[in-house]
Amino acid sequence: MPWQPGEASAPQPIVAGPYEYLSGDEATFLDAAVARVIPNDELGPGAKEAGVTTFFDRQLAGPYGNSSESARDNKGASGTIRTARAADVKGRGWPMQAF
Repeated sequence: MPWQPGEASAPQPIVAGPYEYLSGDEATFLDAAVARVIPNDELGPGAKEAGVTTFFDRQLAGPYGNSSESARDNKGASGTIRTARAADVKGRGWPMQAF
């Protein structure tokens, strides 16, 4: 259910500021990368202007980036890999040994 105005659990706005997880060089690279993938144009802001780098930084600094079990819960890439490994019960071998 989407958030409705006036509810007790209103989302907290994210304010760009010092990065919590990314180094300055990493943030600079990520800004350039996201700006290249989704540039700003006459239709609206691009990924850099929308704060995608700050979003990634906050996600990586939080429970998801710290591999918290509650954040993963079989969702995202970690859950997919874990599920695929668990499904390999016939000994055919896991093709992605790097993970």
